[in-house]
Amino acid sequence: EGTGMGLSVVHGIVKSHGGSVHAESNPDQGTVFTLLLPRLAEESCGLEHPGGPAPGGSERILFVDDESLIARMAEDILTGLGYRVTALTSPKEALDLFLKDPGQFDLVITDQTMPGMTGMDLARKLLDAKAGLPIIMLTGYSEQLPREAALSGGITEYIMKPVVEEQLARAIRKVLDTICGWCG
Repeated sequence: EGTGMGLSVVHGIVKSHGGSVHAESNPDQGTVFTLLLPRLAEESCGLEHPGGPAPGGSERILFVDDESLIARMAEDILTGLGYRVTALTSPKEALDLFLKDPGQFDLVITDQTMPGMTGMDLARKLLDAKAGLPIIMLTGYSEQLPREAALSGGITEYIMKPVVEEQLARAIRKVLDTICGWCG
C-alpha cells in the first residue's frame, strides 16, 4: 500500500506542462479523471528544454522510495542522465546495502514517508556510517518534516513532491558540485 502520492505526481507533471486535471466522482459509480494537455505546435516539438538540457553526471546514486513505480521511473530518468543508480523500495534494504560499503555511493536520494523507517531515520543512520554524505530528501508532506528540521538534521537538499526531471537533475548537480571530495 502506497502513501497516495500517485495522483499528486500526475498532477505535478500535467501542471508543469501547462495542463490540468479534472475529477468527477459519483457514489457507487466510480471516479473519472480527465487530463487536459496543450497541443504542441509542430515547430516546437524538439526535445530541448527552455532552461537548456537537464544536467547529468556519472556519480553513484542510491535512490529510495517505497513506491515501486516512482523508484523505477527515477532509476530510468537518472540512468538516462548518465548516473549509476541503485533504486530500492525498502529503507531497511537500502541501509543494509549501504553499510556493506559506505564508499559505494556518492549521493542518496530518499523519500521521507516510508513504512518501517522514515527517510530522516534512514538519513541519520547513513550519516553515522559516512559523515558528510550528501542526501536529498523528497517529501509530499512538509508538516511531518519541515525543511528547517531536515536541513539541520544533516539533509543537504529538501524537495517537495511532485518533482519533475529537470528540477531533480539540477538539485543533484547543485549538491554534488557543492560537496567536494565525494564524487568520483
